[in-house]
Amino acid sequence: MLLTLANIVRSAMLGRLGFTQSPSFVTFFVTWACNHRCLFCDVWKKTPQDEMTLDDIERVFSQLGRLDVVRLSGGEPFLRKDLAEIVNSLDRINRPSLIHITTNGILTRRIVEMIERVERPGQIHIKVSIDDLGEKHDKIRGVNGAYNKAMQTVQELVRLRQSTGLHVGVNQAILDEESLGAYEELKAVLAPMNVPVYASIAYDSKATIYSEGDGTETFDPASSLSTFGQWTPEGIERAMRRIAADNKSNNSFLEQIVDSYFMNGLYSRMVEPGPHTGPRCVALGSHLRILPNGDVPVCLYDRAVVGNLRQTDFKEFWHGAKMKPFREKVAACPGCWSSCETAVSAIYTGDIWKGLFRTPVTR
Repeated sequence: MLLTLANIVRSAMLGRLGFTQSPSFVTFFVTWACNHRCLFCDVWKKTPQDEMTLDDIERVFSQLGRLDVVRLSGGEPFLRKDLAEIVNSLDRINRPSLIHITTNGILTRRIVEMIERVERPGQIHIKVSIDDLGEKHDKIRGVNGAYNKAMQTVQELVRLRQSTGLHVGVNQAILDEESLGAYEELKAVLAPMNVPVYASIAYDSKATIYSEGDGTETFDPASSLSTFGQWTPEGIERAMRRIAADNKSNNSFLEQIVDSYFMNGLYSRMVEPGPHTGPRCVALGSHLRILPNGDVPVCLYDRAVVGNLRQTDFKEFWHGAKMKPFREKVAACPGCWSSCETAVSAIYTGDIWKGLFRTPVTR
């Protein structure tokens, strides 16, 4: 962890001086395959890609050096039967401080077996997505029985937590103001298991990376954000203050800073007109995204393919002339406000420390 903190400080300083940063945080979409049909996500509609094999993945990541964080995403990551081997390889090759995995929790047996096969489960942070209780969650996710299976997965992970040091949490997307009560109910269900709920108001992020298309879709990152469901400004403020108060009691000091920073920005984008600005973006710098087939997109909102790491030497790719126009585009971007992008950028630029001086939620 000390190496990670030192690297964050170093990256922030060098970035301000205009130096090209090597990746420290990698988001790897291991597959586009998904066994849910969520109301607010189109990833399950994507055409399957020629996914990298374990050998491909090891060859690509062996060129990246030590990493602070590896985030494994999808699709549903556990649809890859070799996920345990992927985790073990990345841990051995890159020695990250933590490996973050988000899952819908429907494949309980496979998830448990994967954790049991991982060599160092103590640095794994696994978040199970549960958006409501019972049949309401099933409806949101488009799968009958999704809630019961997700809860069974949480229970099994809690059992494993005792002997492995595994970190277990639940992500909740609150769709509308009427669903706010489900947040309190879900907390009550999970409290006896000491499982925190990381909740956020669902919003239309327009993240083109999850959709089909030719990659030319446009999105104004400085614009305000539209909530997915019906919310009043007062309801948004009430919900965010409640969530922020809970996060303050559940989270570590560093997580509290990140939470304060992100929640304030999210609140302003939901209730105030744009334009808005974000931290200097570290896409194609400290933050590298890799798609299932080895393609590297610009970011969550610009899926123009910069290159393919399965086909290219990383150093030649990263420091090649082809990167210049893409990095210029990133530098000119006013900044989005998606937690997947913004939190990483705020951390690796040092902008995150503004969270020390804000009380969630303030304008």
